[in-house]
Amino acid sequence: MDTTDVAPSPTRHIPLDPEHAGIRIALPLIGIIAFPVLLGLFSTLINALIPTGGNECLIGLAALVGTLGLMAALDPILKRVWPSGRTLTLTEDSLTLSDTRRGKESQTQIVLQTRINWLAWRFTVKRGSARVSRGWIMLGCQLVQDDAQMTLYTFVPAKEADHPRYKDFTQLILPTVLEKGNLPLREVAQHRRLLKAERDRWEGGSEVGREDFAALIEGLQRHHVILSEA
Repeated sequence: MDTTDVAPSPTRHIPLDPEHAGIRIALPLIGIIAFPVLLGLFSTLINALIPTGGNECLIGLAALVGTLGLMAALDPILKRVWPSGRTLTLTEDSLTLSDTRRGKESQTQIVLQTRINWLAWRFTVKRGSARVSRGWIMLGCQLVQDDAQMTLYTFVPAKEADHPRYKDFTQLILPTVLEKGNLPLREVAQHRRLLKAERDRWEGGSEVGREDFAALIEGLQRHHVILSEA
């Protein structure tokens, strides 16, 4: 087969931080505003339909369900129309992280087909939340090339984390375990680098959607990126 006939992979634009701070603040505020409004509306409607009175519990339940439904309906809309300002672009030649947020404008680029130092780690979520269930897996990846550094992560169900694309993601070991001194020095040094990368993720990492993260890892593998441990 003549490789010159193979079409290059299309450019992929990946939105980052889909549930950024603005959305996390806006949705509860919408709920706080919507609940008393719906309470008044349902009070008028239900009392008109059931004039015998004693409808307070039903009215409150209807307002609560309506508020939660409104928030659930607005969540994907807000994510679509209110991006975080950070995007990741994967092409045949490069991986570029662009930040257009006011006062934080920057662009970080990593050239593919060139040596990239990397770290990849995982851990199990112990406490669930509204958007990440307990028992899900956090997958983190830090790419470093010269002065360019990207720390990317996602959350996936445990079964999804078993996919072969994630076989090189190392289980994160807690500092208390490292301090016991039961591991070889080389492994201790490696896990300390992973813990530092995890701090970088916590402080300023970029969250990627599950499907986009899978496509990113597969794209790097497909592009035959030369990776080595940082």
